[in-house]
Formats: sequence, C-alpha cells, structure tokens
Amino acid sequence: VGGCCGTSPDHIHHIADAVANIAPRKPSANKATLSLSGLEPFNKSVDNNFINIGERTNITGSARFKRLIVNNQYEEALQIARDQVENGAVLMVLDANK
Repeated sequence: VGGCCGTSPDHIHHIADAVANIAPRKPSANKATLSLSGLEPFNKSVDNNFINIGERTNITGSARFKRLIVNNQYEEALQIARDQVENGAVLMVLDANK
C-alpha cells in the first residue's frame, strides 16, 4: 500500500494506519510458465524447453512470403506455413498485413 504522484505524506500515513493490523497478501505459487493467446492457447513450461518457431510467414521477414501476399497468392503463402509446421514449428508467426 502506498501513494502515487501527488499523494501527500499525510495521506500515506493514514493509509498505513488503516492497514497496520492486516497481514501482507501471500502470492500464489508461480508456475513459471509463459502463456500466449491466439487462435489456440500456448503455454510454455519446463516440460517443453525447446520451441521451434516458424517465422518465415512474416512480410517483413520474408521477401517471398511478402510477394505471395501482395499478389494474393494465399494458398502458396499458406503452404510456407504448412511446411514449417510439418518440419516441427510449434508456434507460428503469421503476419500478412500489406
């Protein structure tokens, strides 16, 4: 408990008095995981230490992918993503903004 920009010392003193007899909150145990959301949730943990990320489906990272998107060749662009998944990519970065 504390103050913020513009909070006076007197205000902080009153807050401290109000919570003086209250025990600090005990945070829950941290599972040490990384959780990402998208079309499907992805949770990284110590059980899946190595993650192959497919990144060639990004118009700023792949000239070929960008050319396919700009030319509306979506099936060919999706094949790039399919190839990456078939080669072990677990997490895909899809960026098709023109």
